[in-house]
Amino acid sequence: MPYYRIVIWTSRRREPYSGIRQIENYNVDAVQHIMRVKAEETYRRDLIDVEVQMISKTSTAVRQYFEAFKKRMEAKKWPEDKPFTPALRRRDYYNR
Repeated sequence: MPYYRIVIWTSRRREPYSGIRQIENYNVDAVQHIMRVKAEETYRRDLIDVEVQMISKTSTAVRQYFEAFKKRMEAKKWPEDKPFTPALRRRDYYNR
């Protein structure tokens, strides 16, 4: 599956929204259309432009994306020292 760098320009921010996503579609024009429709739903009148670039999975940006993704998944893991039961999870949730 290819990786895409998506940049969304809006009139409310000087800096664009940007990110890397793994999308199953290999057609860049189709992904451009999908992202434009989603951005129009989200930003409405503020949307200026949407840029989509297919990037290599060996690029530095993709490696950094994977590292950040792994850190997020590690933070979500259930601790090894606590047994996983719904009752304990519920108790921990309410006793934060």
